[in-house]
Amino acid sequence: MTYRMLRSKRTVSVLLLLTVAFVLQGAATPPPDNRGEQLSATQLPGRIARVIQPDGSTRTVTLDGVGCSSSMCSRVLIMARDTSGKLLGTPLDSIASITVATKDMAVLVMKDGTERNVTLVPDFRVLYVTDRSGVIERIDLAKIRSVEFLATDK
Repeated sequence: MTYRMLRSKRTVSVLLLLTVAFVLQGAATPPPDNRGEQLSATQLPGRIARVIQPDGSTRTVTLDGVGCSSSMCSRVLIMARDTSGKLLGTPLDSIASITVATKDMAVLVMKDGTERNVTLVPDFRVLYVTDRSGVIERIDLAKIRSVEFLATDK
């Protein structure tokens, strides 16, 4: 073998070794926190909400997360599609209320007073809440009239 061939094989070997080390280091590193660097008090789990049932009855709950399963729920944002079909992540702390129009459609009323008509993404249609007696439950947004996020004294 010539010197050039040996050098080329050695370069490929070093690059392969570095790539494997980089991949293994990335696999050992936990994924970045999708909640940002610093959470405000209203972004933390435990946001108080009033749930309004289809019959008009209400109850107060503590929001623990939004998602398809409690182990994969988001504690900081809800995903929905806007009228053009674009997927949007809306921070929960920017929403004043969610009014459900149909099984798949809702209106997000923002704290600044604006409204967004959205299509609910199936994986973000379920609220995980704790009621006043400490019972944890799932609430499908398609089965309620609305949810209002209450101001806290934090």
